[in-house]
Amino acid sequence: MLQTSVERVVLTSSCAAIYGDADECEHAPNNTLTEAIWNNTSSPSHQPYSYSKTIAEREAWKLADAQMRWSLVVINPPVVLGPTVSGKSTSASHDICLQLGDGTMKSGAPPFEVGMVDVEMSLMLTYELHISQKRLDDISYLKRPPHH
Repeated sequence: MLQTSVERVVLTSSCAAIYGDADECEHAPNNTLTEAIWNNTSSPSHQPYSYSKTIAEREAWKLADAQMRWSLVVINPPVVLGPTVSGKSTSASHDICLQLGDGTMKSGAPPFEVGMVDVEMSLMLTYELHISQKRLDDISYLKRPPHH
């Protein structure tokens, strides 16, 4: 029998898996988007990026729920800014920055405050703090415990 040493999988998803349209924001309980909410407005023809993030995360949860070997933690950050691996500007985050400048988002912009280092740190801390079976839409509470 194959032995595995994987205990926890930490997946970086996106807030796009939580909401796709302003309508979802308006109809959220208490006007607050949380990790309990799923994007229900995106489709392959309407916001395909958001749809792909939603479908991918739902599939990850199905895999996690179908077994007992490892636990899943998903972080759902908003716009993540930082250098690209390829050197090309092809990410949805970069598109949002362009839309902020060209007036596309004149009626409102998503909250964004997360940098690449924040995401990297949250991935490490999620593992170190033994957080499991959870979606995290707010990674600001993750703090490295003091070393004694």
